[in-house]
Amino acid sequence: MEKNSPGLNRLTTLYPFVEEDDYFLLPLPLCWNSKDKSNFTVLSENNLRVNYQGYGKTHIDAASVRATHPIPSSCGLYYFELKILDKGSDGYIGIGLSAEGVDTNALPGWRKNSFGYHGDDGKAFCSSGVGQPYGPTFTTNDVIGCGINFIDSTCFYTKNGVNLGTAFFDLPLNLYPSVGLNSLGEIVEANFGQSPFVYHIEDDMKELRARIASVILNYPVPDKPMEASVQSMIATYLMHHPQWCDVPRSASSASSSSGIGSSDSSSSDVVSLTPGLSASNATQFWFNLNSFQVSKDSKRKRKSDDA
Repeated sequence: MEKNSPGLNRLTTLYPFVEEDDYFLLPLPLCWNSKDKSNFTVLSENNLRVNYQGYGKTHIDAASVRATHPIPSSCGLYYFELKILDKGSDGYIGIGLSAEGVDTNALPGWRKNSFGYHGDDGKAFCSSGVGQPYGPTFTTNDVIGCGINFIDSTCFYTKNGVNLGTAFFDLPLNLYPSVGLNSLGEIVEANFGQSPFVYHIEDDMKELRARIASVILNYPVPDKPMEASVQSMIATYLMHHPQWCDVPRSASSASSSSGIGSSDSSSSDVVSLTPGLSASNATQFWFNLNSFQVSKDSKRKRKSDDA
């Protein structure tokens, strides 16, 4: 993808804390990996479209492909979508996530360290050949989205712009977007964020950042001078970067703007209203984000100095 292209600019806006690599490229999933797929899959349209060309008779004919990069945890909240161009003869399509090295001759979710939502029965498969009821089935022209929340280690799906709720918990890191096909004529096409999504993931990102900011700003200041100084530094950083945490510059009104609680809420109240989000996790996450931003700015300055 060319530098300063609309697609790349959109990804940078979605994931501002992902650090560029040594070639000043974003280490994000951008397309399917032609070297990490089943031989029963054929890629086209800049490796975004997947066409099944297997036998499509039994489960041993399943075929999947992974994206070019694992999803960086610095995304905080990551999301991609697939459009079902053709469900084929049976609609045996699995959409989800898998770790490096997971068997590509299987649908996502059937093998250990893989997770998938399947279109023929609407079930969610978590490292097992036995699925659990989750959502509706999907077919030709449906758009299915998959999101991973690194704050609480969960995964959710959407169908045609509607959030279907949490599908998986306690996800490991370093997962790749993955799709699997298993019947004749199946064709899907991915959108990794280079184009606008059907689902408004930006709203979820704003809400998550507001939750994180609220937890941190309402966290009680400890008696120890060093810890108090660190807490003050975090609060100051958040107040002066509202575009990243979506809170006002006044710390006293941070909670009310996020819709989580009043400004005098205790830390326990705030944490209890944000399931899966502890103050320590939120604090660590924001420290990581700050480090990524500093590193990115420094790298860009070095590039400018060398020019």
